[in-house]
Amino acid sequence: MKIEQINGDCDLQAQAMQIVAGQTVTCGVPTTSQTITRYNIAGNGQGGSFEADKGRMIFFFGDTISNDHSVNFDAGDPIAQSTSTDPEQGLLLNFYTTSSGLPLFVDPPGIDMAGDDIPNSGIYVNGQIYFIVNTGSQSAIGEGPSQASDFSVLVQFDEAAQAFAGGRTISPTGGHFIGTAMYQYGSNVFIFGAGPYRASDIYMQMVPASTFASGAGTQYFAGLVNGQPTWTNSEAGVVPVVQDNPLNGPAWPNDSPTVGNLSVVYSTVLNLWLMTYDGGRQSNSTRGSYFTYATEPWGPWTTPQLMFQEFRDKDYGRGYASGFGRALSAIHDISQT
Repeated sequence: MKIEQINGDCDLQAQAMQIVAGQTVTCGVPTTSQTITRYNIAGNGQGGSFEADKGRMIFFFGDTISNDHSVNFDAGDPIAQSTSTDPEQGLLLNFYTTSSGLPLFVDPPGIDMAGDDIPNSGIYVNGQIYFIVNTGSQSAIGEGPSQASDFSVLVQFDEAAQAFAGGRTISPTGGHFIGTAMYQYGSNVFIFGAGPYRASDIYMQMVPASTFASGAGTQYFAGLVNGQPTWTNSEAGVVPVVQDNPLNGPAWPNDSPTVGNLSVVYSTVLNLWLMTYDGGRQSNSTRGSYFTYATEPWGPWTTPQLMFQEFRDKDYGRGYASGFGRALSAIHDISQT
């Protein structure tokens, strides 16, 4: 069930329904964060969040557009924080801003953060905020940015100075940790990753929290033997912890995986690791968002469940596909004026 729209000032779906019903378009359902009024943020690409100190959540977003077409954010990637604890009361995002009042973008010196170059995971460890960013996207003529050349880099955020600094390479081009999800458990940080965009299974590495910035002591999951994890010191020896193979085709490494993005957390209430990811692009009927869980980060993970499928679950306007599309187009026209 949809709870609320996070960005913008007004719920676009509610406005679209007004148009479908032939009603005058009003704001109808205001958003909690009012990101246009407060930050000139009209829309964001891929986003995520993680828990920091003092009960705060840190949110990060991908390529972002302004509401004022005279202001070009150049696909900047803003970050925000929130202390909201009750979803029913709304999620209030407070974006970091520069001295000029514009959103603060993740833009470490020497690291290209153009279109499709985004922070894809974050973590608070050793009193510091870190992001992993994928970078290296190239423009393909007529097709927009291509992520075939992407690699990933660790970035540290100095909250007091509001400055970013690039660190070690997490995974090279063609590696297994281009898109990532991070979680600290005990004395280790577990990094789950997918390699080439929408062409990967899911892998895992374990980094001592005490040496997280340098990566010293990193071990890569090399499979289960008699139910126990084995490890390798080289990314080249890593094997999947979760496979995207809904049609039960050839086994890894001869499968044709399609994972694009992923999220992993540990629930202390359930004593379970919980993972979601998008994949299943081997067929239209299996394409969508998947859920799986495990008692240990290395698994074994349960057979992934398709929890959201765009056609089965009426992603396109809950049966109002054509009218909803026209309404969104009309809202776009209204926003231009």
